[in-house]
Parts: sequence; structure tokens; C-alpha cells
Amino acid sequence: LPTKSLANRNLDYVALGHVHRHQVLNDDPPVVYSGSLERIDFGEEKDSKGFCAITISTGIDNRNRIESYKFVEVNARRFKTISIIIEDTDEYPNDKILSEIEKHEIKDAIVQVIVDVHASRYREISDKIIREKLSNAHFIAAIRKNVISESKNRLGKELHESVPPMEALEAFLKERDIDENKMRLLLEKGQTLMFENPPTQP
Repeated sequence: LPTKSLANRNLDYVALGHVHRHQVLNDDPPVVYSGSLERIDFGEEKDSKGFCAITISTGIDNRNRIESYKFVEVNARRFKTISIIIEDTDEYPNDKILSEIEKHEIKDAIVQVIVDVHASRYREISDKIIREKLSNAHFIAAIRKNVISESKNRLGKELHESVPPMEALEAFLKERDIDENKMRLLLEKGQTLMFENPPTQP
């Protein structure tokens, strides 16, 4: 439904669901997505999560009864992406990876490690060493080793098959100078489609 069909002045507050990110679509009356209480994937890694607390007047006036509403952030489970680039000049690739992991708070987080590495150094990367370093994490979602390619795609990104779909979509939209509000809606729809139809593993 378009926002204008929901923003009825006879309504005090319109609480929307389904979309996972907190958004205010209209101020008078408030038309608000509270968003989900938990992150569901790495596409929401940087999103604040919480709920909307609404104060309703107990007066006799049946209109404009909303005294206030505010978004209350909760301590949602953390998703953490750690990205490392291994250069040909790095003498000890695993040491560099461990050093980078130490810069991040991983305790009780859901973690993915993405290592960009030249083909000549690929076999030097030890999954076992990385997993041991991540032992305090709640869950290790992935350890991805991407072979760096000199080829570039039209978006200026390195051609890695493991680029998350939502990141690829966001880059695609930014490249085309899509309006910020429209881009946000397109990303929300894309995220919803990904959640409802997750890609199958080969």
C-alpha cells in the first residue's frame, strides 16, 4: 500500500511490520516500521534493532492522542564481518589474519571472515588457525578465501563470487545514482525476497 493510503488523519498511529529496518514513513499521523528485534543476516550488520514505545493520552479527545513515540534500541545479537587483504609482500599471512581479528570484539557474535588473497598465497591460509582464534564467537558463519582477480566489473569491484547479494545490489543502485529514499525501499524489498527465497547451496 502507498504511504498516503495509511496516513489517515483519523488514525493516531500506524504500526507497520514485515520490513526489518526501523523507518518513519510519515509524521502526522506517525506511520512507523519498528523493525525486527534481532538481526537475521549480515545485510543487517550495521542496523540498529529495537521497538517503538508509544505514549497515548488518556484524555477524552479521540484525536491526536499520541503524546510521544520513540525508538528504543535493544541489545540485539551482533553480526561481525572481518575483511582482510593478503598481499604478496605479507611474509606471514596467518599472523596478519590473527592480528586483524584481534581488532574486533567477537565474543558472542556471529562472525564471518573474508580473506582476499592472491593465488600464489592461497594455500598458506589455515582455516584451523582462524577457527581457533574465533573460539569466543557465538557462531562462525563462514571463512571465505577469495582469489584476487585483476579483472574489474563495471561497478569497480573485484570479481568475487562470494560478494553478498545485498552488497552487490546496493553497489548496483549507487552506481545509478538512485534517489536515497527509493534505494532504501528497493533494498528492503530485495532483503525481503532474499529472506523468503534463500539461495540454494550447490
